[in-house]
Amino acid sequence: MAAGLICLLCTGFVLSIGAAGSETDAGLYVPMFRGNPAHTGAYTADGVPVLHDQVWTFETGGLIGSSPTVADGMVFFGSHDGILYAVDAEMGEELWRFETGDFVQSSPCVVDGVVYFGSHDGNLYAIDALTGTELWRSETGGYVVSSPCLVDGVIYFGSFDHHLYAVKSGTGEELWRFDSGDFIHSSPAVVDGVVYIGTSGGMFYAVDAETGGEQWRYEAGGWVDSSPAVADERVLFGGGDGVVYCLDTATGGELWSFQTDEIVDSSPAVADGVVYVGSLDFHLYALELSTGSELWRFRTDYWVDSPPTVVGDVVYFGSRDGSLYAVETETGEELWRFETGGPVFTSPCIAGGVVYVGSEDGSLYAIQ
Repeated sequence: MAAGLICLLCTGFVLSIGAAGSETDAGLYVPMFRGNPAHTGAYTADGVPVLHDQVWTFETGGLIGSSPTVADGMVFFGSHDGILYAVDAEMGEELWRFETGDFVQSSPCVVDGVVYFGSHDGNLYAIDALTGTELWRSETGGYVVSSPCLVDGVIYFGSFDHHLYAVKSGTGEELWRFDSGDFIHSSPAVVDGVVYIGTSGGMFYAVDAETGGEQWRYEAGGWVDSSPAVADERVLFGGGDGVVYCLDTATGGELWSFQTDEIVDSSPAVADGVVYVGSLDFHLYALELSTGSELWRFRTDYWVDSPPTVVGDVVYFGSRDGSLYAVETETGEELWRFETGGPVFTSPCIAGGVVYVGSEDGSLYAIQ
């Protein structure tokens, strides 16, 4: 599928970049997977530039399953060629690369000049953001697909060795590990001293961020590879049973559930009282946060497991049909789509009026 623009009916924006910490405000972009520790996938927008064309394309040696992170004028992302890349956000030129021993599907977190990410080689890495020099690595016993979440100097991430880890951001020293009983593909959300994480065995946990002690657990009807989003004392995630779950953050009690027609591996986004989430039934759904009632659904030509990103009144997401979509949040009407050369299951990142997204064709695209 050739890269190109299909429709030019959109509005755009400029994203404000923030610094990571304990901030959970959905309006502040923090350079990490889903844009903040609560993983709401919603960012502040300014300006209304018109989408007109592809800015640049950067090719890697493998498919891209790592969602890009933008910080300090650089785009950081991994590839299945085993490399983490740092690329100039404006020009698309490579600044440096760091080779690991296996696929890099974990999405980077960038804080205070350090890039944190995981690899299928079983390590979580800390890399100097300017030079690409390794600062430290923390070894686990399984693939690290989970994207790290950094709050108050502690990094939280999961591993296929069945453990959720908490390590010091400065040294990689392990503070605690929590045995989840199964593979962890999901990336943790951290809000108000609690870590929320799902497992491929279908168990969903709330864990004390300081001690690693279990607070509660909930058993879903299928695997939970979807990463949770936390908003308004609710935690939301998708399941292998095709259900979108909404639980009470304090008790783990189910508040509502929404059944789709296929697996929900997409990580939800939450903005202005609405939940946006994709399903392998080819649809992106908009659901009312308070009740789970369907507001609208948008059909693509194949699976939607890309975690959506919301900026202003537009929701951006990819599909396995090879397209990046921009859809109006209020109506679900398509504004535009951009075709890449392969399936898109990463989450778009938006900064400076540019949308960055990776594709299974091995390329990272910058679209304006």
